Amino acid sequence: MSRAQEPLRNLIHLGTGVTAAFVLAVPRQQALLGLGAVLAGAVALDLGRLQPGFRAWLERRLPGVYRSEERIGVSGATLLVAGYLLAACFFSAPAVAGGILALAVGDPAASVIGRHFGRRPDRFGKTWPGSLACFAAAGLVLWALPFLDLAAAAAGGAMTALIERRAGRLDNLLIPVGVAMLLDLWAA
Repeated sequence: MSRAQEPLRNLIHLGTGVTAAFVLAVPRQQALLGLGAVLAGAVALDLGRLQPGFRAWLERRLPGVYRSEERIGVSGATLLVAGYLLAACFFSAPAVAGGILALAVGDPAASVIGRHFGRRPDRFGKTWPGSLACFAAAGLVLWALPFLDLAAAAAGGAMTALIERRAGRLDNLLIPVGVAMLLDLWAA
């Protein structure tokens, strides 16, 4: 994937933040069914991409959505939806909404700032400016939630940045779960 295609992925990430409103607005069972249906669709696309003809057709229609390491196998989108669903299975709706928003805002902030201002990526390909941007963006979006105070938002931002920095391709799966768990524990 070229650098020019990365903004599309970042916009898609940001767009998934609307899922937080969905999780807060509907009963838990409907949220689980809706997220499960989206996950089934994402898995179907991943399986379809194993077929060269379908993969070529999909890449022509959605250029820049899949990274080269996602050519075959589980995509970041599938991991993202799986993380949202997993969080929704185990944690309260407000905590899940926080986990969703932390990923939707924090990961693109890390990408944009890390690529523009990061000078020396570590062995995981991460930069300190990207990690600080992830912390700040996630913390701010969490602080905007009416049910979180500044300390909880800062802790959620730190959790987001830590997972984003160390989880590699699994960050999409682990951030919503980790942040939701932290926020539920914080509220207890």
